[in-house]
Amino acid sequence: MTLDLSHLASSVKEEAFHDAPTRIRFVQTARWVEFARGRLALEELERRYQYPSCARMPCMRFPLERYLDRLLPSFPQKIAAGAQ
Repeated sequence: MTLDLSHLASSVKEEAFHDAPTRIRFVQTARWVEFARGRLALEELERRYQYPSCARMPCMRFPLERYLDRLLPSFPQKIAAGAQ
């Protein structure tokens, strides 16, 4: 039987040849998925931490409410309205 592994990244192709428990452990291992906006937010927080412009850090509110529709399409509108 020939395995078609063309859909896998080259960094994980070798994992396909391990035994089943090892493959399952590899798949269930937590990984960091980087998002561009998340990386920018972390860089901004790190910059403010390293070089504070004042004694008290300003509020950096992350407006999750406007993204609830995209994240959870079945999210009840009453709860979303109460979160604002």
